[in-house]
Amino acid sequence: MSDSNGSSVKRRHSRCRRRSVLMKRRAGLEVSRRGSNSNPFERKVEMLKKLIPNKETVGLDGLFRETAEYIMCLQMRVKVMQIMVEVLTG
Repeated sequence: MSDSNGSSVKRRHSRCRRRSVLMKRRAGLEVSRRGSNSNPFERKVEMLKKLIPNKETVGLDGLFRETAEYIMCLQMRVKVMQIMVEVLTG
């Protein structure tokens, strides 16, 4: 792994860690903003906003981009945990 590649992985890892912390904070502090007159699409977008731990998202396209990045982050975490299990169980 070269320096540029290693620093890229470190940046992604720190971004994932920050998102995890933000998600925990958001889960504890955010109140549901669902109104009685909102349509199903808006409710789903609001739910997605609650699941994705980045409040800096701009627009629907930004939300989808953040969602994709977060999914990749979670997949990377699962792979790391699978490798750890393999190594630790022999």
